[in-house]
Amino acid sequence: KPGVFWAGYASSAPVEAIANYWNYFEPIRLNMPQNCSADAQAVLSHIDDIFAGTNASAIQSIKNTFGLGGLSHLDDFGSA
Repeated sequence: KPGVFWAGYASSAPVEAIANYWNYFEPIRLNMPQNCSADAQAVLSHIDDIFAGTNASAIQSIKNTFGLGGLSHLDDFGSA
């Protein structure tokens, strides 16, 4: 019928979808106890440093530690 259209809405959907929205975790980091947030940042920094390097055995060791040794792409590790 002319003039008829379908519409839908999501009650809790974001207004704008943003891929790789790192800032989602910022309130969590800011509000956890300082010793926890410092430890979490240290671990993430270490993983970032290893993944940015070329030491394949160190990269594989971290993937294995998290049970993700079979992943081929580091992007998949970050998304897990």
